[in-house]
Amino acid sequence: MRAFISYSHHDKAALDRLHVHLKNLTREGQIETWYDRDILAGSELDSEIEREMEAANLFLLMISPDFIASDYCVEREMKRALERHAAGSARVVPIIVEECDWKAMGELRLLKAVPTDGKAISGWANPNTAYLNVVQELCRIIEAENAPSPIGNASH
Repeated sequence: MRAFISYSHHDKAALDRLHVHLKNLTREGQIETWYDRDILAGSELDSEIEREMEAANLFLLMISPDFIASDYCVEREMKRALERHAAGSARVVPIIVEECDWKAMGELRLLKAVPTDGKAISGWANPNTAYLNVVQELCRIIEAENAPSPIGNASH
């Protein structure tokens, strides 16, 4: 799967931790992640981001108060992610990094968030347990995407 990670630059530490926890999946070729720091110097930022949003089949939205406050995150990246989700061309997974009113954000509240029950990573006694929960859910998504589709229906 090709994952586009949308995050506020204020949440860079959380992004770094997510990358650590995703390392085995990336090493095994199960997931390829992309975020704006992968853009090369001299590249046009907006066109690179738009290209990657179209190439992704998975969007990981790192939700926090700073994400919600960012017009770019919400109006550009999240909006396009939800459009692609509605069209069936991508899946959107909200990752709740810090407590915030994410359930008031329109279509986002309709999606299952991770970690479990949308409890913010910052609220877990051990954040590594929360990140493990996120990775386990992503593994379930990858398995579901890689599962062969049913050929026919056994019921008459």
